[in-house]
Order: sequence, then structure tokens, then C-alpha cells
Amino acid sequence: MKKLIKIFGIYIFIISNILAFDIDTTIFDQKIDDGNGYKEMVFKNKSTENIRYKVKVLKSDEKDKDMSKWVEVSPIVLNVQPLSEKVLKIFAKAPKGIKDDEYSFMLKIEPIIIPTISKAKEGGIKGSSSLAFVPIIKMFGYTGDPNFQENIDLENINLKKVDKEYILTGTLINNSYAGKNIGFNFIGDNDFIVDGKWIGRLRPNFKEEISIKVLDKFKEISVYDAESNKEIKRISI
Repeated sequence: MKKLIKIFGIYIFIISNILAFDIDTTIFDQKIDDGNGYKEMVFKNKSTENIRYKVKVLKSDEKDKDMSKWVEVSPIVLNVQPLSEKVLKIFAKAPKGIKDDEYSFMLKIEPIIIPTISKAKEGGIKGSSSLAFVPIIKMFGYTGDPNFQENIDLENINLKKVDKEYILTGTLINNSYAGKNIGFNFIGDNDFIVDGKWIGRLRPNFKEEISIKVLDKFKEISVYDAESNKEIKRISI
């Protein structure tokens, strides 16, 4: 689990620093067969230069069930002013009668290079441009009801005090056919949140041992949807 979180964090860090902007999320994971397959991505330009991006929806890997034909984005071209932000809207709607499953698509974010005019050493002028890194982000959606409340679970739970902190260990499971981005809130007396931990995206049929440091003793774990912040279930210790 630590490896999962570390890899995801490094991926976001690389994209943000190479492209000089922040993307608030790279996860879609929306239900796409009821007309509510919608997500917003916020692009924040950290530089002092105007930046433009062309966004394309591409077909997913051959090994995955593709949903690219059901996806639209708006706007297709993002013009992000210096030190400002822009919203990309993603819409997805599966056709009727489609099998309950997880589907995927690729989102290509292609910088549009804007040539600039600069002064040459000899006193003349010259045009300049640069090569850009082009990320392709894999995203998922699902149809039907994966029943996350039933299928996401934590087994073999153990809470042990080590020095001045607590260590939570157990087996984290996602038995559903769809992935979900989750977090933990650790609940103490009087329903008070004593600590929390973002876990990351659990892929379908996921099972892994976890070990998490917690600041204080607690009685329950509130497993929540990290995209909507809605509670999925509570697990007693």
C-alpha cells in the first residue's frame, strides 16, 4: 500500500513540475450508465507565461474494456493564463444494455507550443520554441452497482501501540469489479476524528497487507470515497 501511494504521488509530482501546472486529480472513476458520468479537472498554471493545451480522448489499452467512444471533454483547447486556473469538464455516458463492468480511456494533454520572439546577441531578433512533455493519463469508469459498501473491507485488523504512536495493520480488500479512490478517518470517542489517511485507488479484485501509523487510539474506521468525501462504510476495531 505504501508503494501504491508513493508511485501515485511521484506521478503527480513529475507531471506538475515538468508542465508547470497542477492537476487536482488524475482519477475519473464515475458511474457512466445513469447520465451522471461527469468530472472536473482543475489545471493551475504556476508559471508567468500563458500556456495552452489540446486535450484528446484516446482509445485504451487492448487488454482493457474501452470507453473512449462514450467520452467527451470541454473545452478541447485549454488556455490557462499566468498564475491562474482553468477547468476541464469530462462527460461520459455508456450506451443502454452495456455489461456491468469497469471500462477505461486515455486522456492526452498536449501542450501547444507558442513561439516567442527574442533578441539575438548580434542585435537582431529570432524566434524560439521548445519541446514539451506530453502526458497520457489512464482513467476508468464503471457501469452497474459494484456495491463498494459490501466489497471494500479490512480484515485481520490489529491496533498496537508502539512507543508514542499506534500501528494499524490488516488486509485491505476490494472484491468488486470496479476501482475506487478511498481514504480512512479514524474515529474515537463521541464520533471525534482523531486522525486520517488518504489510501489511494483500490483497483478491482485488490488485496494487500497494510501498516499505517495513527496518532491516537480509536474505535472505528470510517472508509470514505476520496473523490466525493462520502462515507462508504464503518469498520469497528
